[in-house]
Amino acid sequence: MSRQGTAEEKTAKSDPI
Repeated sequence: MSRQGTAEEKTAKSDPI
């Protein structure tokens, strides 16, 4: 969590395809 991420980015990290 070094760089800032929006809600969408957090979702992508939670569910990487």
